[in-house]
Amino acid sequence: MSDIANVEAKIEELRMKMYEAYNQGMEYEEVIKISQELDHLLNQLDSMKKKRAPSPE
Repeated sequence: MSDIANVEAKIEELRMKMYEAYNQGMEYEEVIKISQELDHLLNQLDSMKKKRAPSPE
């Protein structure tokens, strides 16, 4: 599995975790913490994809 695929899998896991935490009425701080982790992974994925994309000429 590629690095990008690994990050995408982690993103999906965190999305589900955040959705479940929200639906179960977990503490707001916990949902925010998960959201911040998700944001970090999304930024990481974006950076990885930009590095792999061919340069426009």
